[in-house]
Parts: sequence; structure tokens; C-alpha cells
Amino acid sequence: MTLLPVPGGPYEIGTSVRHLVDPSRDDILEDAPRPRELMLQVWYPASSTAKGAANRPSMYVDDGSLMQPLEDLMGLPPGTLRHLETVQTHGLRDAPIAEDGPFPVLVFSHGRCGFRGHNTVLVEELASNGYVVATIDHSRAATGVRLPDGRDLMFDRRLLPPWPRDVLPGIDAQLMDEVLPFLAADVSFVIDELERMNQCDVTGLLTGKLEMSRLAAFGVSLGGMLAAEASVADARIGACLIIDVYLPDSVVKAGLRVPVMWITRDAGTMCLEGWSRADIDDTHRTMRNVYDRLPGVGYIVLVPGMFHVDFSDGRLLTPLIAELGLSGSVPLERALALVGGYSSAFFDTHVKGVPASLLQPEANANSDVLFESRVAPSRAHASI
Repeated sequence: MTLLPVPGGPYEIGTSVRHLVDPSRDDILEDAPRPRELMLQVWYPASSTAKGAANRPSMYVDDGSLMQPLEDLMGLPPGTLRHLETVQTHGLRDAPIAEDGPFPVLVFSHGRCGFRGHNTVLVEELASNGYVVATIDHSRAATGVRLPDGRDLMFDRRLLPPWPRDVLPGIDAQLMDEVLPFLAADVSFVIDELERMNQCDVTGLLTGKLEMSRLAAFGVSLGGMLAAEASVADARIGACLIIDVYLPDSVVKAGLRVPVMWITRDAGTMCLEGWSRADIDDTHRTMRNVYDRLPGVGYIVLVPGMFHVDFSDGRLLTPLIAELGLSGSVPLERALALVGGYSSAFFDTHVKGVPASLLQPEANANSDVLFESRVAPSRAHASI
């Protein structure tokens, strides 16, 4: 079965899962020295013949038991998300990639205790419209990651709120200063690996198909922090999309040099959801601080009525999300369309170099969103 809406782009979708090991970094979230290990899922435009071939659909998650930490964090009964292992995506496993590449590349990071697939609706939409999207499972920051040898790297509960502002038992202040840069380094490592695959993919699938000169990073919640942190550190990232999160002090201090879009909500909606005044202030203060100092293009998209879970696939996964009051007042279809529409418009304009009318102020004059742009319409079409 599938719960996911049909993507709107012209391409079929392929997907391929990879196990990555970074021998240059010991994993600071492990008790004993061990190289950093990640699981990566690459989504891409597939050949028009892919659907008729023997490629089977990828499941939403590989093993529903790995969702238990996320269920605990959200207050869901145990086993609520177990059924996701039976949900088919539109991605066909290891299907041949479309012949008309290379394609621009987007790197996605999930939220705290999330997983690489929690924005699959958005990822599939982007892939169907001609992007290669690499989604990372950030081990120990994800709900659970199963490695090919059968080991499960479960969520490190030391990363629960109020991290990263305060020090939690078991993690000292020095380590907290290292956690965000360490996780953001996963993004740069994945870009390294994608460059290697583009030169010579051992499967042959991605060789020569990645337009690495057109590359952006994006993420939701913690993943938005990581995308921003990586964009400061890695000059290969040419655009950054930050979804519903405050920015770490390191990013505020350094500023961002690339085109940036924030998709979030107004302070009143955050208050209605029950966020603390400190969280609300930090989200808007850090966003405004960096936005006001951007050297070039920037956009702020505020959606009144959307709660934090509404920026992901959350409401599609279980009706309990709505029943427990975890979602806002914006209808599900509209919430998905807003996140997908503005994300696509941003990437089309600043990664593909194809101007999107949705980013023009006049297109938002009578909208249900609060839209702000730093640049005049005549300059909004600059691309990386």
C-alpha cells in the first residue's frame, strides 16, 4: 500500500541505498573509537522504462521497529509507526537513471530523532522534477539506523531537548560544541562520496549523472541547522533551505553567503503549539539576524497555522498526529503543497537557474503565507 501522493513531475523515480564509512573521522557519539558510518538513500529521475522493469518499490522505512525512539519522543503508543515498513514509496529500487542527465544535486538532513525518509513527499516531488536528492540518516541523531551487518545505531537520548542550549547529563560543554559541527560534517562527507560516485560509481548507476556544480543543502528542524552549518563550512554548497528551526550561534556569527530560504511560521502559531518563549524568540531572532546580513538573495516564508510536524510527512503517517493535537489548522494537502511549492521554486531558481514566479512578491500578495524577499524581482533570478 502507499499513503503518498503521486509526484507531479514528468520523471519516474528511482532510489538507491548506500552504506558509507568515513575512515577519517571517529564517531564522537560512540563509546569506543569507531569510524563514522551512515546510511544514504539517493532519489533520482528514473528512465521512462523503469516502471515496466523488474525494479521493486522502496518501502517508506526498512524496519518499523527502528521507529520506537521517535514514537517515544512524540508521545505515540509503541508500535504506532511499525506499519511504515509496509508502505510503498514511488521510488523504484536501483532503477536505471534517466538518460538526459546530469542532474543537479540536493542533500537532505532530517530532524532530531527523525529519519532519512520523513520528508519523502517533498523528496519524491523534487526527484520527479529532475533533481538527484541524497537523504542522510545521521547515525545516533536519527531514530534508528540499521547497518548492513545487522547492527542498529539507535537514537542517543543525550540529544533530547534542551540540547544544544544547555548541557545534559553525560555530555560536557566541550562535546556539545562539537556535536553540531560533527553532524554537519556528515553533509560534506556525503558530498565527497557523491563526487566519487559521479566519477566511478561501483554500481555504474550514478556515474556521470550528477551535476555537482549545481548543489544545495536543505533540512527540517535539526536538519535545517545542519544544512546551514554545512553551508558555512563547505563552499561547494550553493544554496540553503532551512525549515522550521533556529540557527546555531556559529551560523549567526559567520552569516550565510549563499541564497537562503526559510520556511517556518509566525510566533503566534508557535505559541499556540506550546513552544517556549525562548524557542520562539531564538527561531525568529536568529533567522532575522542572518537574513538581514545576507550579501545577496534571501526569502522568508511564514505559514500561519502550521505546526512543527506539518513541515514533514507526519500527518500522512498516522491519524494519531492530528488526534493528539500535534498538527495545526492548515489542511494536509495545503501544507504539503506549500512546502513542496516554495522548496521547488527556490531550488529551480537558485540551483537550476530557471526563474520561478512564486518567488515574486506579487505572486504572494493575496496568499495565506507571509512572504518576504531581500531582493528586487529583477535580481531574484541569480543562480549558482
